[in-house]
Amino acid sequence: MKTASLSLTKMTQPRTIKRDEGKMKTVFSSMCAMAALVAVLWVSPVQAAGTADVTVTVTLSGVSVNVTSGGLVAFGTVGTPLALGSTTVSGTAIVVNNDGEGTETYSLSLTSATTPAGWTVGNPANLNEYQLSAMFSTAAPGATFGAEDVLTTIPTACTATDFGNGTAGQSGASVLTTANRNLWLQLEAPATSTTLAQRSITVTITAGS
Repeated sequence: MKTASLSLTKMTQPRTIKRDEGKMKTVFSSMCAMAALVAVLWVSPVQAAGTADVTVTVTLSGVSVNVTSGGLVAFGTVGTPLALGSTTVSGTAIVVNNDGEGTETYSLSLTSATTPAGWTVGNPANLNEYQLSAMFSTAAPGATFGAEDVLTTIPTACTATDFGNGTAGQSGASVLTTANRNLWLQLEAPATSTTLAQRSITVTITAGS
């Protein structure tokens, strides 16, 4: 920019030959145009040197999970109620199907720590406290539930051992599309309870990629 300014300043000196005034004006105009061109050429490379980044995010649809059978699990019946302080595994499997468009990993959780009303998740040895565990396994797991299988209100992703029997192909992790997995629940009932009325607990299965 300094080059353009100096050229313009120099050309504003008094005219010396009147008869050449028109020619001098033409020269002056040409010099101004050249100065302007120099200015443009001087600035343009600086402008072209800048860079800008564009961030692109892509979200794919098609993650879905469905319980095809066993969606209602009953621990005890009216005729054969569940004993206080007992530990019971569901009698039939909950069949969970990947009806999405890709491989999925499931996360399991309870909807609320204070559901059902009057009970809370905790130590079954305490009044009105229960514990519910879950495990993916082709066959009924029996008494093999561990601390890694206990359900909480925080969605926790499945692995071969977390909510699993140690066999990856039977777990809730990396489940191929259209594949079924068998899910089993274990209830540890409160040792003491202020109510013997029927209670309902909701387990949430969340599909993730």
